[in-house]
Amino acid sequence: MFMKPHIAAIITLSAFITAGCANNNRNEEENFRSTTHIRPKLEIPQIPTAIKDARERGKYLVKSYWVNYNFNDTTLLDSSSYTAAPLLNYLDLVKELKDGESKALFSSFIETLLKSAPKTREKFLSLIEYNYYHPDSPIKDEELYEMVIDSALSAAVIPVAERERYKFQKNMIGQNRVGNIANNIIIKDLTGKTISLRSVDSKFTVLLLFDPDCGHCRETIERMKVSPVLKSEKVKIFAVLAENSSTRFKRGLADLDSDWISGYDFREEIMNNQLYDLRPSPSLYLLDSGKRVLIKDGALHDIEAYLASKI
Repeated sequence: MFMKPHIAAIITLSAFITAGCANNNRNEEENFRSTTHIRPKLEIPQIPTAIKDARERGKYLVKSYWVNYNFNDTTLLDSSSYTAAPLLNYLDLVKELKDGESKALFSSFIETLLKSAPKTREKFLSLIEYNYYHPDSPIKDEELYEMVIDSALSAAVIPVAERERYKFQKNMIGQNRVGNIANNIIIKDLTGKTISLRSVDSKFTVLLLFDPDCGHCRETIERMKVSPVLKSEKVKIFAVLAENSSTRFKRGLADLDSDWISGYDFREEIMNNQLYDLRPSPSLYLLDSGKRVLIKDGALHDIEAYLASKI
């Protein structure tokens, strides 16, 4: 595996820059955006020149990255250049390396956070959640975030309300994992016909969960309608409004391609049974012929690239 350019930069310079995306939590959005173009002031240890291998240099940073940070000094928390920016860089490095040793080092870092001052723990866990779990984060990684959840649930210091939220998140992460068969959805179209996701006969199925009043959904749908690879006879689109509303579905139907299989969740199973994470809007899944998940909550361009390589 080759190191990404910005990862190579942090290994060389002990700091790198990453851009942010929008967040429902406005304070975290500002914190995330404020890290853009900020070189962390935190003094990151120099990598010994004797370590030549790029991945080994990365692992050295993961292990020693926080040695100069005082996790009990809450005055550092309001400075993006000491907290949010270094953390963003660190999380991206962990995600890029992502091997057994790096994940063990990351787990040790989480244990340090859980034993730190309450304000420090809350701040860091909130930022980690944003970076690894928010659907619009450029470094989203549910596997690594689940490690954080498991550590938090085993820690007595986590309040009851937070524990319940972590349990809910863990359940959603467990739904429709890549490699697993996707949860079935039965929809109804405007003619009253019911159609099951698992009944779709196609080499590939793109599951689209959309909201007719969502501008981003409409933009994505327009891109999907003109995508050459999605027009392949080996691909079918299964578009779903995740609520029991024929009125809202009818309003959104005009935006959909007439060749797509589309309908609404007339039994409201998606929300009631928490079958799919509806935070992203739209939400896209790529499934194989057996309805096994190939891409979960993916970007359209990633789905198109995968299909282009297989069709």
